[in-house]
Amino acid sequence: MVAGSALHFAYELSGFNWFAALFGSANESTWEHLKLFFWPGLVCALVQHAFVKGYANNYWWGKGLALLVTTVGVIVSFYFGDPGDRFVSGDWGVVDGVDTPAVFRPSNQTFYFRHTLTQGNADSQFTWTGAGSSWLPVAGDFNPN
Repeated sequence: MVAGSALHFAYELSGFNWFAALFGSANESTWEHLKLFFWPGLVCALVQHAFVKGYANNYWWGKGLALLVTTVGVIVSFYFGDPGDRFVSGDWGVVDGVDTPAVFRPSNQTFYFRHTLTQGNADSQFTWTGAGSSWLPVAGDFNPN
């Protein structure tokens, strides 16, 4: 945990060195936060392997699976809205052919849109008073052009 926390600031402390960005966090995106777990986890696995290589036949399968499952867990659990929000993706606002995330919050009947594939607060929002609390958002190209 200490190594991951240190890597969070390594890029900035290195004077924004490109090499430090390979291992540390260069911004606040989900991808950058995955690196904070992956690299220390891999180093720990290499050190542990030196001690168990004689009697742990499936060591790399187990460690590889653990790194993969934890990485997927970070992606899935990375905060995306509030509990009860419903995720939807589409080409919002800036129509550029790139789908970006949005959430629909039934409690206030509001969509919150991101216009880039980055973490942060909503770039725009739209309240749809016709939506019921049990409705599910659906994205699509519904016009014939």
